[in-house]
Formats: sequence, structure tokens, C-alpha cells
Amino acid sequence: NEFRALGGQFILIDPNQSGTHFIALNDTTILGGFQDLDGCGPKTAEKLIAGQPYECAGEDGQPRIDWDTFYRT
Repeated sequence: NEFRALGGQFILIDPNQSGTHFIALNDTTILGGFQDLDGCGPKTAEKLIAGQPYECAGEDGQPRIDWDTFYRT
């Protein structure tokens, strides 16, 4: 599509940045929201947002996404 041809990108979900619905992160990036996922309603979206950030220390000591905690939410 034209947006991608112009360098735009879509990110389906980011556990630490996504909100309820799609948002523009900047001029070239659109980020999906939790309620934009099939089967994720308002209560689940609120619970996921309330748990942000989903971070833990990686083996190198740097922060990384804690997918285990995100999936358990």
C-alpha cells in the first residue's frame, strides 16, 4: 500500500507502548492497540495497560520485554 511504499510501518502490538486502539507513534509508524486484537475486549485491554511496563533484566543486564508476565496477564 502507499503508506508502506513511503516508508511507513505498522506494528501490531508492543506490550509496553500499546494502548486501547491504534495510534500514530510518529509520521511513519502506526502502533496497534490491544482492543484491535480479535477477542481482546475493554476489560482485558485495561488489565494489559495497567500491567505496563512488562520489563525484566536480560542475561546482559539490559531491560527487555518480559513476555512471560505479559502472557500471564
